Amino acid sequence: MTRGLDAANLPTRERTILNDLQILRRNVDDSGAQLVLTSFKFLAFEGMQLDPKRNAVIYKYLNEQCWPYRYADVRRANDLHNGLMAAFATQFQLPFIDVAAGFPDDPRLFFDAFHLTGNGTRLQAWITFRGLLPVIREHLARGDWPRLDQTPQTTHPALEPPGLETLHCDS
Repeated sequence: MTRGLDAANLPTRERTILNDLQILRRNVDDSGAQLVLTSFKFLAFEGMQLDPKRNAVIYKYLNEQCWPYRYADVRRANDLHNGLMAAFATQFQLPFIDVAAGFPDDPRLFFDAFHLTGNGTRLQAWITFRGLLPVIREHLARGDWPRLDQTPQTTHPALEPPGLETLHCDS
């Protein structure tokens, strides 16, 4: 069974993600920015054993929300997703950071099977940061970065500045 980026037998969710990535890639290219893809860590693997009390949220999610799939099935789905992200990055010559490969299968780092605890988020950020360093260094060495602001703005793009009448300076 072929699992290329344009394979008709890809799960609908993955086809949707790949189509969305195409749109995102074109928009990012048009803006002159750099798109970097990462893998995604999902806590599930064949033979994984969870304490139903200590790891209750993870256990409940995997055994209720993901039922009837086994942990190995969930892991294969995650591996498919990550493989497609890596293939997309390769096809379009984008940097790819394999966060999942460097992330331990440790329930203490997860709130549920895919949301991270504070320590999990810090580890994910560290792995991502280390993966971004070569990308940043390459752009700096080529002289691509830093570059002048292409669309200078005098106000924040999402926030309206407060009117002077709303400022209260008497204390």
